[in-house]
Amino acid sequence: MRKALAILQKVLVNYFFRVNAGLFMFAFFVLFGLPYSVLAFHYSLITGVVQSQTFLALVMVVWLLYNIKCVDYISKQLKHQHQSFLFCLNCLPDKKNYLLQLYVQVQVYMPVLLYSIAIVAIALKQHHYLAAIEVILFNLMVLVLTPFLYLKVLQRKPLNYKGLAIPSLGLELRKPYFLYPLYFLLKDRKQMLLITKIFSLLLLYGFIQLYQPERADIRPVQLCLLITAAAHCAIVFEVRMFEDEYLQFSKNLPITLIGRFFKSIALYLILLLPEMVFLLKGIHTQFSIYNYPQLVLMLIALICMFHVVLLLEKTNMEQFIRIVFAISAACFFVILYDPGVLLAAMILALAFVLYSSYFYQYEKQ
Repeated sequence: MRKALAILQKVLVNYFFRVNAGLFMFAFFVLFGLPYSVLAFHYSLITGVVQSQTFLALVMVVWLLYNIKCVDYISKQLKHQHQSFLFCLNCLPDKKNYLLQLYVQVQVYMPVLLYSIAIVAIALKQHHYLAAIEVILFNLMVLVLTPFLYLKVLQRKPLNYKGLAIPSLGLELRKPYFLYPLYFLLKDRKQMLLITKIFSLLLLYGFIQLYQPERADIRPVQLCLLITAAAHCAIVFEVRMFEDEYLQFSKNLPITLIGRFFKSIALYLILLLPEMVFLLKGIHTQFSIYNYPQLVLMLIALICMFHVVLLLEKTNMEQFIRIVFAISAACFFVILYDPGVLLAAMILALAFVLYSSYFYQYEKQ
């Protein structure tokens, strides 16, 4: 039993955290690196969760999405031909095999469990017993039921899932090549895209609902958008990897550099459309309508800068997150001095200069 646990820890759990190191580093940066007073921030955040059923439901949706990501990764690993030796676990009694899969689930679900313990402790302290019971039951259901999915995959049993069939109308729509990365995200990176969008929209919702300034000030909104842009770093990285792998032919197309740059802006405008629409809820409370174009320009400029950085040299995800952190930290201090639209314009101009300088020089390694 110990040897089986050690093998599963090495080939499943350790690789899960290694592959998703970028996501965990970003989450740690947002939750523990940005707040001025970490304990006070998390205490007020958890207090809001246990006092509001709507907020608690949204948090549980995020936990569920994280668990879906865990199930997706573990299932793919169990199906992979390199892990076919794990099929021998079927020789064990069903109870022992279930306990092994339960161990895997507890390990990969541990970040949520640790935060759930803190929520339950504060909920009990503040006498919000219903919220504590809901959190406990939700996590128990996730931990108890998820290992059965792993068992079915390990036994090569289908999960009896049929995708939703969309009827074809016989229409052939031309897809502009610069939107190919968006189709790739919608097809092969649905979970990453969904989790990123839920996080960024929840962030904007929480900011607009909880922050009520005495007077309109655009700087707090800009800081919120700074985090929103940083949250999309994994999406930007996937877009660049897709371009690197499949869109090399576009360099031979008769398109000017400024035309190519504007096509990238158009791609990210479409990608960030939900955030732009949701940002309209903050008009007249956090900022005036005249500031809205500046905020949109700031968001697009940051995303374009993150995109262009990946053209400078071959960069892995861990290095890219450090670069995003450095850019975000620099912008944070500049925003405090209220530079106005000048900051967004300079970021976008610098992004274009770097893009025009390195676009043709960058080669896939």
